Amino acid sequence: MKALWKIALVLLAGGLAFIALGLSLGANHRGLYINKYGLNLSDENMATAKLTATEKVTEIEIDIISANIHFIIADDYGLEIYNNNIVNFEYSINNGKLLVKEKESLSFNIFNFNWKEEYVNIYLPQDATINSIVIRNTSGNLDATALKCETLNVHQLSGNMKMSEIQASSITVYNTSGDVTLNQVVAERFNINITSGNFRALNFETKDLKAKTLSGDISISGELNGNSDISVTSGRVVLELAGAEQDYNRNIKVTSGSVKINGKRDGAGHVDFKAANSLDISVTSGSVKLTFSK
Repeated sequence: MKALWKIALVLLAGGLAFIALGLSLGANHRGLYINKYGLNLSDENMATAKLTATEKVTEIEIDIISANIHFIIADDYGLEIYNNNIVNFEYSINNGKLLVKEKESLSFNIFNFNWKEEYVNIYLPQDATINSIVIRNTSGNLDATALKCETLNVHQLSGNMKMSEIQASSITVYNTSGDVTLNQVVAERFNINITSGNFRALNFETKDLKAKTLSGDISISGELNGNSDISVTSGRVVLELAGAEQDYNRNIKVTSGSVKINGKRDGAGHVDFKAANSLDISVTSGSVKLTFSK
């Protein structure tokens, strides 16, 4: 037991010595970590990578373990990464494809006094149109504004998503834990699946909606043209839709909860107005509230 205490004290003393050394070398050294190369001081400058494209970007693929992702309007195409494990990142812009990929880390922090946000920033011109955007992130938030693309696919394990002013032919979102908030998003097809979290869309427009939450609310205002399939196991469905009630056929199933149409209590069931649009809503435990603008 005494031997273990001695080893612990030696490691602690060594760590403190490295911290003191790091501070003496400058404020950019914020911690101590171990990787396959041994014991290292983390360096803020060495944790940052930047690339500017000399060509037009038409495809984006991001596959990372932990960082926040931001899409930012800029003059040129480019990327910027800040991560304490930057050595585990592969990043490039080649043949029109912007790639950011994080490999499994073999390092771990012993001491870390760096509370700076770890991020991946993607820079795009205002008029950029991307053919394909694929994002896979284990832990982190997504913030995207003013995107034009053919397809957008986001798979996230933990984190919140905020997207605004997005135009796409197809958008697919999978989020295990976290809220998804949209504003001014227009998509021909939109598919979202959330295990635990809320989905809120303002000024939203689509012709083919599939929205599912296991635990969380679905709240949408805008235009739901074509077919809309909405499923909630535990939570509320709140829709504020353009047009009149008669513009939407509806099939509502609620196992335990209430249904309100334009503020009045209504029973679940099937109503066919011979309309071009349809709402198929299923709620196991919760409520449904539909409001129409006309």
